[in-house]
Amino acid sequence: MSAMHHDTSKDLRVVRHKLKDILEICNTSLKTRKLIVELCNVIATRGARLTAAGILGILKKTGRDIAKNGETPKTVIAMDGGLYEHYTEYRKHLENTLHELVEMS
Repeated sequence: MSAMHHDTSKDLRVVRHKLKDILEICNTSLKTRKLIVELCNVIATRGARLTAAGILGILKKTGRDIAKNGETPKTVIAMDGGLYEHYTEYRKHLENTLHELVEMS
């Protein structure tokens, strides 16, 4: 999904190859491939927003979401796997959502 989402070629050739090689869907139109990229964006955004909500829930539960003595606590969040590291769109959505949620709380 990451490779398809990051496809910047004019004809979305990576999307075409992934659809053919993995899902055995051949002869897709450019319109269909653009729709697939948009679907990847929707899925990545939703997943990142759900993850950010979970992270904030943990921060709230542990009391790390509010300033104490005028200082905002610094917290390190570790994630396993390559999703955050290699899927830049997911990472951007996660970071933006987490900042948004922290500011709202």
